Amino acid sequence: MQVRGQQSHQRSMRPSLRALNRRGAITLEFILTLPLLIMIILALIEFSMMLRTGQQVAMASQFGAKLASEVTRNKGQVPNLNNFNTLISEANQVSLKNQIDGFLATHGLTGSCKVILEHNACGSVINSPQELPLLGSCPCESPTSPTFPLPGKAPPFDTSYVRVTVALPMAGNIPDLLSSLGFSLGDRTFQHTTTLRVEPRNTPPQVVIRNPQQPVVLLDFPPKSITVSPDIRTAPYTWEPPNPNVLTVTVPANTGNAATFWVTFGSLTSSDDQDVNLLLQKSWETDAENSVTIADQGLSAQFGVPPAGQQTRDYYVKLIVTDSCGAPAEHIVNVHVVRENP
Repeated sequence: MQVRGQQSHQRSMRPSLRALNRRGAITLEFILTLPLLIMIILALIEFSMMLRTGQQVAMASQFGAKLASEVTRNKGQVPNLNNFNTLISEANQVSLKNQIDGFLATHGLTGSCKVILEHNACGSVINSPQELPLLGSCPCESPTSPTFPLPGKAPPFDTSYVRVTVALPMAGNIPDLLSSLGFSLGDRTFQHTTTLRVEPRNTPPQVVIRNPQQPVVLLDFPPKSITVSPDIRTAPYTWEPPNPNVLTVTVPANTGNAATFWVTFGSLTSSDDQDVNLLLQKSWETDAENSVTIADQGLSAQFGVPPAGQQTRDYYVKLIVTDSCGAPAEHIVNVHVVRENP
């Protein structure tokens, strides 16, 4: 009986030893897989934070593109598309980068390391990218794809686009959790680009032809012998709606067929709401007998009289004004020369 009891006790101890051995194996397996498990957990945390930050950078890029799309092209105003991302502080205005950095700050992020603004506010002409800061170690370049503004297309003068690229360093915004494991991502940069159409459409210039007060003299005849309507000899006159775009000159019946007179036309009063006058291109067309361009982009034209036996003779003077975005506009003054009946 005593031997059987000892044998029974030994049998009852054997499962317990196997369980201890199994628990030791599990502990060893856990120790071996723990680094991998920690790495996976840290990677999940870090990549989820990267995804969240990347979305916020995309939102900042969209915010910047929306701001830029609402800025005027008028180079006479501050800000405009050509200086919006180069302003530091001018007329209580701040640069596009400063406003984007403020947006990022509201989401708990540091300022961007670079903001690039591109636009083609003058049709197919793309401006030089405006980058802030101009120098720095931030690896952010103007995107090369897709083609800006549209692949293989040049938009008309009244349709243009802005493209804003925002770069944000990972350092200071996301903890580099994997650096202790030899997988550092701290030198990486988030970058996102947004393209939007410019909201203020480019409008053509307002073309105005103005005549300064001056005499209109017919050769061999006293000035009072001719009639001018409107009488530009006594006061300056501007041809623009709703004023009639006609200059009527009536000459005496006995005027010689070779008689001529000169009239001066000016273009200084032409303007553009989205451009400065110095950037407006002006050109003249006329079928006058002779013409010469004068100072300040004006025109002096020589007109003849109707030959004997003919009562009227008509000419035209056309002013064409083109803004810096290629939008043209024109205005015509018809010169109507009348010979009085004998």
